[in-house]
Amino acid sequence: MRKLLIISLLLCSLPLMAYYTPQTLPNPRVRDANAYVCNPDGVFSNAQVEQLNNLSAALYEQSDVELVIVAVDDIGMADVFDFSVELFNKWGIGAKGKNTGVLMLLVLQKQVLR
Repeated sequence: MRKLLIISLLLCSLPLMAYYTPQTLPNPRVRDANAYVCNPDGVFSNAQVEQLNNLSAALYEQSDVELVIVAVDDIGMADVFDFSVELFNKWGIGAKGKNTGVLMLLVLQKQVLR
């Protein structure tokens, strides 16, 4: 019985292999109209997020270009281009019909088929 308990504890302590989809990523603009950075995995520090938000806000104010920055650890087996296009369209980045949206997607790790 003791071996089973130890094995169970070890299995529970293993990290979950989680990845994001365009449907599961939180849109920063929903919670705060002045937020342009989605950083759920803490890729950027709080100070960096603040700087990027300020940069994006200034760009939007001066040129109507909406720059949204997303930084995540993993998107699973998804194609980066397809993921970006789906996320861009889902979030409605930029003014409709004006081509003023820019999505910068940073993915730190991507699983590769071997």
